[in-house]
Amino acid sequence: MKSRVFIYLALSVLILGCASQLKQIKNPNTPFERPGFSILPPPGDHWFYADGEQAGVYNIYFGKKFDSKTHTLVALVSENHGLTKFNSPEEFLNFVKKTMDLQTDPRRFKVQKDELDLDNKFGPYCVRYYTITEDHNPVYKGNAEYLNLENYEYIFVHPNIENVMISVLYSERGNPDEIDPNFDKTAERFFDGLKLKQAD
Repeated sequence: MKSRVFIYLALSVLILGCASQLKQIKNPNTPFERPGFSILPPPGDHWFYADGEQAGVYNIYFGKKFDSKTHTLVALVSENHGLTKFNSPEEFLNFVKKTMDLQTDPRRFKVQKDELDLDNKFGPYCVRYYTITEDHNPVYKGNAEYLNLENYEYIFVHPNIENVMISVLYSERGNPDEIDPNFDKTAERFFDGLKLKQAD
């Protein structure tokens, strides 16, 4: 959780300048399989991906490369083991809130919309996070004062496998006319491609 902003920024740089190092998704109907879940690639064509473990967290990254240097579109699924147990969904919500507060740099990001609350989409210990911010210091912003950054995410404790937390993020950044006007609906289609498995 604490490395999420770094992961997002690193992936954005990779997509902007080094897309050849990523693998292209050839069949968008083939899910990525993990012991606790499967996930379909994000909706649409021309997605790249990379996956692997970093600091004890298994990540599947998805991204697109656009002709515009100001436009990035990324998605991320993270699987974290060894999670501390929570006594209630409210305690988990407070944990997520504190973690998100640590990740937000007010010198760079000006929040326009911020929604963070419990949601049972992936079980009782599940938080939905949706935010729209002004990014005043992206890697490249051209002549713009800032770029719009829209994030939609679910963070949850796996309901069938002990001590596993999963987060699934869909994020787009760019000038106002570059952002998908149906961003939230497109993100939900991606989330609906995540299917949880039972414990072995």
